[in-house]
Amino acid sequence: LKSAVQVWDVSSGEETFELLGGSSSSRSGLVAFTHDSRCLLVAREIEPIGFYEVATGRLRLRLGPTQAAWPWLSFALSPDGESIATHHNGQIYVWRIAPAGWDDRRAATTSDDWPGLWDALAKEDAVAAFDAIWALTSGGDRVVPFLHGMFRKFAVADSRELSRHLEGLDGEDFDGRQRAHAALGALGIRAEPALREAYERSRSPELRERIESLLGPLGRPFVGSAGAAVQRLRAMEVLERIGNDEAVRVLAELKENSPSLREREAAGAALIRIEFWQKK
Repeated sequence: LKSAVQVWDVSSGEETFELLGGSSSSRSGLVAFTHDSRCLLVAREIEPIGFYEVATGRLRLRLGPTQAAWPWLSFALSPDGESIATHHNGQIYVWRIAPAGWDDRRAATTSDDWPGLWDALAKEDAVAAFDAIWALTSGGDRVVPFLHGMFRKFAVADSRELSRHLEGLDGEDFDGRQRAHAALGALGIRAEPALREAYERSRSPELRERIESLLGPLGRPFVGSAGAAVQRLRAMEVLERIGNDEAVRVLAELKENSPSLREREAAGAALIRIEFWQKK
């Protein structure tokens, strides 16, 4: 028999991803979200605890013995999300939630490292991306202006280009509609504000249906993929971890001005969490 953990999107009612287990001897007995809902923890009976990135469904980290002799009976996350306590084998263990071997390479990164780490945030490999999140966070206050600059490079698409593609999307020529659809899809979140405005303005059922097909993927988790949109969400995690005044200003700017509804919501949630911890 196979065991599985299924993750569903409440707003759409759709399953976003499924984590298949092994045989019945490794049932998925314990699951929980991290405090920021970025990861799902899965504790199978005789395996290390897995931290799965909710945005992509990919594994970020494993903690615990390679093969536990006893099943996990319970676990509890620390309020700050930095540690996890587990109960198994009649004992309680405390684990640090950090990339493997991080203590051996704890030195802060330099500005020469940051472009490569930014690129790593876009990788499908969530383990490498988690490592990059920690490495960038180690740059502290110094890395925030760099991240701000990278965010600002990714602005809303040119209005004339968007107008041309939207006109083509509503055209009579089939091939022209296909080209416009592909071009708008390639722009991704950069086209999102214009697509939403056109959707609200249009009274054509056919055009609204085509726009819905473009907006749909922008609201779903990026399961099995990565790229610029995931890169930016992971970079917001770095800003939240740093949490200084400048990081707060960048997140506030994203909350107000990002072309992506998902990003605006993610930035707003990060600001709420930072404010909460600052009051503690």
